[in-house]
Amino acid sequence: MKVSNQLFLTSNKNMVIEDSEFSQTSSRGQPNIFLVSHSSGLIFRNNIIASKDGSAEFAHVSDSVIENNHFIRDVADQAHQEAIAHRLVIAFAHRTSIFNNRFDVVNGPVTATNRNDGETILAEASAGNNTENLGTATGATATTLTDSGNTINVLPFSATEIVENYGVSIVEGKGMGQSRRVIQYSGKTLTIDRAWDVVPDATSKYVTFVWGLERVLIKGNQLFNNPRGIWLYQTALRDVEVIGNSMMNGGGIYLRSWLKAADKQFDIIRNVRISGNSVTNNDGLWASHVSVHFITADTQFFGTAILGVEVRDNTLQANRPNVSLNSNEEYAGTEGFLNMMRIERNGGVMSSFPLVLGSIFQSNQCADCEHAFKLGTGADGTSLIDNSPHSSASNFLQDSETLYGSSGGATRTVVE
Repeated sequence: MKVSNQLFLTSNKNMVIEDSEFSQTSSRGQPNIFLVSHSSGLIFRNNIIASKDGSAEFAHVSDSVIENNHFIRDVADQAHQEAIAHRLVIAFAHRTSIFNNRFDVVNGPVTATNRNDGETILAEASAGNNTENLGTATGATATTLTDSGNTINVLPFSATEIVENYGVSIVEGKGMGQSRRVIQYSGKTLTIDRAWDVVPDATSKYVTFVWGLERVLIKGNQLFNNPRGIWLYQTALRDVEVIGNSMMNGGGIYLRSWLKAADKQFDIIRNVRISGNSVTNNDGLWASHVSVHFITADTQFFGTAILGVEVRDNTLQANRPNVSLNSNEEYAGTEGFLNMMRIERNGGVMSSFPLVLGSIFQSNQCADCEHAFKLGTGADGTSLIDNSPHSSASNFLQDSETLYGSSGGATRTVVE
């Protein structure tokens, strides 16, 4: 490709892209190297992708596999590079696996710490293409939910068909924690694919969206020398597994839920497992972390943002001394295991319901961490089990008030 416009591959079924080389030395208009979209049954395997600008992007893919590829970023002119640079972007994907890929850089290392880019594997499905809505139920049956005061766009990508991964979730009130697929919308009423376990009522707050990642496996990938590792960022997640990946001087793992009610955007996280990953940073540039965060632009909270995250059997090796980056994502620039909320404005009163509920951190190791585990306001029912350093160590736990003026930090934490 060399210097080119973006390559588009769209609306394909059962397509194989294998043993190919994509080389981009520059670009016209700074786009991605290629975009694969609205495709199912895709196999993208054993390819080499070398580029300076943009990323390799897979959007609206399902029942697909991205495996054994080599992604290379050329950072020779990073100080003057205007284009946003990621390596692999995955958006609105379901039933898809990303495994055994290698990501590295040439002409590095990356030393520009203020660029606010450099994610190696990035899911940010809502970036410029919001699908979300939110409201309070005015009625419900076993298989419906009605909000007479709201109009929901259930066709963000198609004029005729509700996509398979369009979901609704109850985030507060009766029936909280339930998620369903939306199969029909008529007369202010959503119809779901299977009956509610607990039928919502007028206390029930709901959100709708296209899941950014649903039933996605990210496994066995090797990430080297990019600023940011695996970022599942400001997009709705359900049934996602991040397993057995290794990062060397390439940042860490970041889950970010987001609320901005004025935009009717509430990106929730449900049932994510982060297990058996190795994160090592020793060059003093990037932080070793596994971060679970709810971030909000509002002073009033809408519902439970994060539920059912499991962080098990991971190993972090921190820099000596620890790195704390003054960046746009400051909580992803500190070392250790993190679980908390952050508010992006002054004020705010803690809600009566939990914001980050039931996270489990078990059998993890954090070597040379000034504080191995960092909890904060909004985290409720966090379990810290059989981790290293031992819970009796002075650097084991830091619990912070992250909502200024609140009554304290995390609540109902269990340490074993």
